[in-house]
Amino acid sequence: MAKSSTQLKMAPPPGAQNEPQAAPAMKCSRCGAESMAVGSLYSAVRTSFRPQDAKFMTLQTGDVLTKAHMCRECGLVEITGDVTKLRRLTSDDSGPARPH
Repeated sequence: MAKSSTQLKMAPPPGAQNEPQAAPAMKCSRCGAESMAVGSLYSAVRTSFRPQDAKFMTLQTGDVLTKAHMCRECGLVEITGDVTKLRRLTSDDSGPARPH
């Protein structure tokens, strides 16, 4: 006896279970728009953050790379730094980064 279409279970398309989930859209903190462009800030070279209280002897540079997001509606530019590297360069070992 054949099963009705409501009783058949459809298998997901090949590879569908391994596809990464899309990141949630960022919202502009000024106007609330969800249309943010990802980029970087540049001058003569890429802009980075250098913590004032960085450890003196490390095997890596004291620069923390930044990334930027710009709102396509109002133009606000938000700069985000690599908090994991900041913790390695400073004495702050307070644990994993907290979302903003």
